[in-house]
Amino acid sequence: MPSIQKPERGEIEDLGFFASSLNPDDVVFDKDSEMSDVATIQPVDLPGSIISENNVIVENSFESSNVNNLNSTAVLETVAPTVAEFENDPLSLLAKRVWLNTVEVAPFDHKFVVKIWLEELATSGFKLRKIILLEYLQYLEKYLWPNYSSESSLEHTLSISLLINEKFRQRISLPWSSLVIESSQFHFFFSQILRLLVDPPNTITLKIRTILLTFLINSFQSLEIPIVREECMKLVNIGIWHNLANKIKIENCVGADSSLIDSWVRFEKRFAKR
Repeated sequence: MPSIQKPERGEIEDLGFFASSLNPDDVVFDKDSEMSDVATIQPVDLPGSIISENNVIVENSFESSNVNNLNSTAVLETVAPTVAEFENDPLSLLAKRVWLNTVEVAPFDHKFVVKIWLEELATSGFKLRKIILLEYLQYLEKYLWPNYSSESSLEHTLSISLLINEKFRQRISLPWSSLVIESSQFHFFFSQILRLLVDPPNTITLKIRTILLTFLINSFQSLEIPIVREECMKLVNIGIWHNLANKIKIENCVGADSSLIDSWVRFEKRFAKR
């Protein structure tokens, strides 16, 4: 591979809020993460890999071609599993036996969800190969979402959010399609995500919290989807001002714009009935 000069500070302006203070020598790109295009600063342990549209991991340093112009000379390994890996992976064998079995459809068994989460995902550190394979095997569409209910476990909820994130990472055109078709449980599912995010920090790991926050970000970037917009708007409507401890501050906020007064009065009436 030809030697490539390290980019200067001005060459990484596309990294948004990092651009103003980012030192190229401090940037770390970790492999095998479900999040793409995320730069992290040492020593914070937030994995993020630069993944191209062809699902490849770029060299683990800035001694590669320009980040803005990924090319084949910068490729270290292919992330997407090969056909042989698909066929021989235990996940593929399990999928063919459980949710891809067209001859005899097996009844839903929660133990498979827990087994996949603990033994295939968590144990491997959520390797990107495993997540890609589960997406290919239609784990979300064929097994997770059709069997989701108010009785579903933490592993079930987290698995759904992880695979939705993977659809966004792959830039799949309709990432919410399976959830929209069967949307009856979406409200409960979304409320579970929010509950996990507001739980005390020691109840879930940083990795899981990252998965949940990524899901929430993807949700707010999908406000054109009615069921998603309905849940997101509940978090940002005028009712959030009710959490202000000082009533004088509330009155000042509402009074600053006369168009808000009617909305606030209507909310107060609804809140009083609860």
